[in-house]
Amino acid sequence: VCGKEFILGVKINSADFQQGGFSEEESAQIIKSLDEAQQLDFVEVSGGTLENPKAKSPVIRESTQKREGFFLEFAQKVIKELKHVHLMLTGGLRSIDCMNATLQEGVSLIGVARPFAYQPDWPNQMLSGKIE
Repeated sequence: VCGKEFILGVKINSADFQQGGFSEEESAQIIKSLDEAQQLDFVEVSGGTLENPKAKSPVIRESTQKREGFFLEFAQKVIKELKHVHLMLTGGLRSIDCMNATLQEGVSLIGVARPFAYQPDWPNQMLSGKIE
């Protein structure tokens, strides 16, 4: 059991993108239930699964590379219903402009992982203006 000073969050897929997996509607309902329970500080929204072969592919489609904020549209729908928890968004956020726009939409936290794996100095480069 954690005290109130301990930040507690949960990560959930917006959808699993596979047969028999979570749909966006199911995910939204779970997030709403978590919000109503008032036991968490934030919910992190991501998507997909390692079981999905596309997640394992080293080839990234050009349309995916150009698009940022893979799950922003889902987050925009869900965030309107939240009263108690903050929303964290992970997936495809790469530029300062997109991150700032995402925060303007009401998202409280930005999750970034892949850029750190490929470029450990990524935050310093972004803050210094070398990466936009």
